[in-house]
Amino acid sequence: MRQPAQGQLGSTGEDRVSADFGDLGWGRGKAPESDVGTDLFLLARDNRLFDVGLVVGAQVKTGRSFFRAPESDKDGAVVGWWYLDGRRKHIDYWLGHALPHLLVLHDPDTKISYWVHVTPEAVVPTRVGHRTAKGAKILVPKANTVSVECRDALLAVAATLRPPSPWEGSAWTGARDLAPADQLRHALVVPRLVAPHRNTGVSRPITAAQMVALLTELRLHDVERFAEAHEEVPDPDTAGQVEDWTWRFAGAFTHRIRTGSADQLLGLVEDAPDPPSRSAAAVAAAAALLEQTRAREARQLLDDVLARDDNLPVDHAWLRVQHARACIELGDLHGARSSAVEAQQARLTNADDPTATAIAGVAAILLFRTADLRTGDVGQAVSGMDTLAFWWRYQRIATGAISVIEREFSEWAVEGPRRVALIDTDPGDGRLVGACLLASHAGDQPGWRALQSLYHRQELLRTDRGTDPAEVCDLLCGLWLSGDHKAVESAVLRFVSDGPAIAVRSVAALIDFGRLTSTTTMATLTLLRLAGDLLDQGTANRALRWLLSNLNAPTSTADSRYPRRPPEREFVRAISSVLQAASSGEQKAVVQGFVVREQPPDLGLAEAWRDAISRLPASAWADQPAELIRTIAAGQPNALRLLLLRIAAIELGDATAHDLLFGEIGTNPVGVLMAAGRFRALPDAAASELVDGLESRVRDEIENARAGSHGFGGADLGELLTKANLVYPEHARWDTVLELLAEDRVLSSKKSGVCAVLSWAVDELDGPVRECLAEIIPGVLAQPTWFDDQLTGQPSAHGAAAQLAASLSEDRAEIERLLGDLLAGGRDQQVWAAHLVLTLGAPTAAGMLAVLSRAAHPAIRASAAAGLARVVAATGDHLAQVALHQCLRDTGTKVPKAILDGLSGVDRAALPVDVLTELSSHCSARVRSEAMRLLGNLS
Repeated sequence: MRQPAQGQLGSTGEDRVSADFGDLGWGRGKAPESDVGTDLFLLARDNRLFDVGLVVGAQVKTGRSFFRAPESDKDGAVVGWWYLDGRRKHIDYWLGHALPHLLVLHDPDTKISYWVHVTPEAVVPTRVGHRTAKGAKILVPKANTVSVECRDALLAVAATLRPPSPWEGSAWTGARDLAPADQLRHALVVPRLVAPHRNTGVSRPITAAQMVALLTELRLHDVERFAEAHEEVPDPDTAGQVEDWTWRFAGAFTHRIRTGSADQLLGLVEDAPDPPSRSAAAVAAAAALLEQTRAREARQLLDDVLARDDNLPVDHAWLRVQHARACIELGDLHGARSSAVEAQQARLTNADDPTATAIAGVAAILLFRTADLRTGDVGQAVSGMDTLAFWWRYQRIATGAISVIEREFSEWAVEGPRRVALIDTDPGDGRLVGACLLASHAGDQPGWRALQSLYHRQELLRTDRGTDPAEVCDLLCGLWLSGDHKAVESAVLRFVSDGPAIAVRSVAALIDFGRLTSTTTMATLTLLRLAGDLLDQGTANRALRWLLSNLNAPTSTADSRYPRRPPEREFVRAISSVLQAASSGEQKAVVQGFVVREQPPDLGLAEAWRDAISRLPASAWADQPAELIRTIAAGQPNALRLLLLRIAAIELGDATAHDLLFGEIGTNPVGVLMAAGRFRALPDAAASELVDGLESRVRDEIENARAGSHGFGGADLGELLTKANLVYPEHARWDTVLELLAEDRVLSSKKSGVCAVLSWAVDELDGPVRECLAEIIPGVLAQPTWFDDQLTGQPSAHGAAAQLAASLSEDRAEIERLLGDLLAGGRDQQVWAAHLVLTLGAPTAAGMLAVLSRAAHPAIRASAAAGLARVVAATGDHLAQVALHQCLRDTGTKVPKAILDGLSGVDRAALPVDVLTELSSHCSARVRSEAMRLLGNLS
């Protein structure tokens, strides 16, 4: 008998489609003849040919007749073909089937098969002619081919079979019927589904996987209770000696929790009895390594385990997302994105597994962060965070935060009753650390960073300048590891200024500059920039070598992908801070690194280089020809050009550079003064030009203020003109200075520097100037300051004006009134109270300064310490000496620096040698240098 042509075509089409799915590695079988709506049953497999336990039905339509209803885009290009079902009996059959169904159109001419997932959303209702019966149609997209390119989309269709799992109530019941191969992964990523609820008691022994889940939740006390209650449950600290591998893993994980070390976990990877165990050990070890900036070791470990290619699909995705995390830390964006794409498949094939959705979600976030801002899929990233694991993690964060708030309030309300827990509860600290672990095990580096920072910030709130430096070092190190450079900045500023500053030095000494990652690089630059002079010489030298090596590394400020390499100016700003603590050889290397630059820096980078070069000692330039420095200066932005001319002129004695520099003093007085560093002896004509130029700019500032325009930043022009008037009295323009102080529309903060300079130089002023000041200063004191606070954030002139008023007055009662106002004011005014009290004489000043030197804020203590140093140098007052030696014990750097500032203008014969000797061994290189300079003046 002869086979009908259409039947032959249909059979051939089914065979072709079946072969296409076979090329994908999918299993396939023909439907029984009694199934009239399904031609093939397809067993889905992932790209590694692992069966994912999903089945899809397919109906195959073969022949050109099924391509007669094309759909085109606005340009006329075919985008697909409509399949028409006049009475929708086929479509309704596929929609009602227990299995997800594909409609496949096979083109016998091109041998290409096109498919569509039959869903209610894809079906479009139609009418058949003028009859009332309704039909339907569905578009089969041209882009949907049965090919490798559409593998993920086909897997997503297969995954629609599984109904959502009922997770409500799982806090008590956990995950029912969890396969042994999945238990460790769940214990490390979603431990609440494995760990017994704390209210279930300890009547039943726990398994090793349950111990791991309890440890992940930081419930170490509960683990110990189970070990005490059941002989078959080993103690967590000795579980590593048990023969069973899973118990040994629990023991190694306990060691990781207690010490942060991955070493014991690493030893278990090769010994693992099966691929799921190996995957869990590798991920736990890699997470610990990544938290300690050992990203290269973590990536190599993950590469080795992935190379075996025997991991279950979700475990493979788990390893891949950790691999992507390691690649990100090493700056390998291509490798990170490649691994993240693979990890996302876990959601397609295991949508009911909360660990799979967590892993895929983290991968989606990573892909978004590493994509160009114009192409990143925001919806995919938001969906990635909207997972069960993410919700459960933030439940722990919320309960941890509540616990911390309750603890802090209890400690604050010391007179109130302390709440006694009736049942064993985890402290808030443990919940936050546990949330850190969950983020780390899921491969969520941004989540881990945020939680790591949060925990260490709340712990740092409980420290002060009297805290053990070792404890502060540990907490600061944890904050640094989080990469939260803004929090590092705030914390380092606090400890450098207020103490214990030595803790910051200890953190810097622990940094391995060869192991820095994308997370820790900016935090390292921040720490070096703010505390560079605290480094010991060895650390400073290592830091400088690392910083210099990065100056020539390629970077692109236009690259919006994450993580972005810090701009070059951040490295130069760090160099500027570290210079003083480094050896002379490394300082010369910085000079050489600048000299050999091929292109002049942009304005921001030039400003950073100007600051760094200004801090270099003259000896660092000894090997450089003056002519070369002068030549380099010619091509630099203005501020850097002038500084280089000063170096060539002053440090290297180049007369041409001297003439070029000071020849601009009339047209650019501020720039020349900033470059020169201080007022110098100038010829009469040059001095006149300097004062005239400064006066012109101050008058512009006054007129702008009258017009309602206020400039911010830059040099204090009024202060510079006041100093120039004092240095060059024959060219003084006091009328402009007085006009600045008298003008109410000039911001109070713009007058502070003028008042401060004048308060220390009252005796050098002519009688008429003193009389005018005595009339003007009450108005400065009465000037409202809210505008300064709102607009500039700078301190007003109130404190400096009070100091000037006291210096001009001979009425002790008036001075005491001014002092009382300052003491009752804010921090900035109390700082000035320590200056003003010196006008009351040694006995009174010593007593008040001794009290202020114990203030909570370092700025007030520093101001008092500077005053005590002056009293000791001037009178040798015993109380002042005792108080000053107490100040030397201050653990920050602000107070010792202020002491040296207070002694800088003192006559050599009056300098306290014992004070300077003690400061000459301070942890700050700047303090040591200044103390030794003053000691050198004595010899």
